[in-house]
Amino acid sequence: MIPVAKFATKEPLVCRLDRRPDVTLNHEGGLAFVHDAKHTLASTAACCLVNERAFYEDSTSKIDELVRLVGKQDPEWLIKLAIYTRNELHLRSMPTRIAAIAATIPECRKYLARGASRILTRPDDLLEFAAMLKDNRYGLSERLPSVAKKIIAERLNELDEIRAIKYRRGTSFGIKHLIKMCHPVPFDRRQSLLFSYL
Repeated sequence: MIPVAKFATKEPLVCRLDRRPDVTLNHEGGLAFVHDAKHTLASTAACCLVNERAFYEDSTSKIDELVRLVGKQDPEWLIKLAIYTRNELHLRSMPTRIAAIAATIPECRKYLARGASRILTRPDDLLEFAAMLKDNRYGLSERLPSVAKKIIAERLNELDEIRAIKYRRGTSFGIKHLIKMCHPVPFDRRQSLLFSYL
């Protein structure tokens, strides 16, 4: 029998991978590939790994850092990612989180103002958006950024009676609190009566 190793002229795969510039070690010490920030954020957002704990890192803080990094590098792409995850992947928390962090990044604000109607489609999205901003997790005071107030006020003007009553929520954080924070201007008498009722 002829020894097979004698004819093996190729270098082992592990040795060839070690020389690649995008190879690193993962948390377990195995080979892993480094992706750029956009690719990492897109895959994390698409998998909806927000608030998921890995045994080696906190994914929530990682996502926040990635959103801030990508928001400063390519703000338009970040807002398009939020729109895609909301409308095509039908996720809710991840795009709202991206929008909340983007509201704190000056480079993202003009793109967020244009795309917010496709990200924050329901009244409870607005509530979650405002709650994330007021949570002080993103380094804000109790005041909302002006772009967030403008977005919420515009979206509140599209509110009908059924959804307004549905998301009123009594004493907890609800639509009436958004109205007090953002002061939307009612476009007709019906809207004015609805806002005063809430």
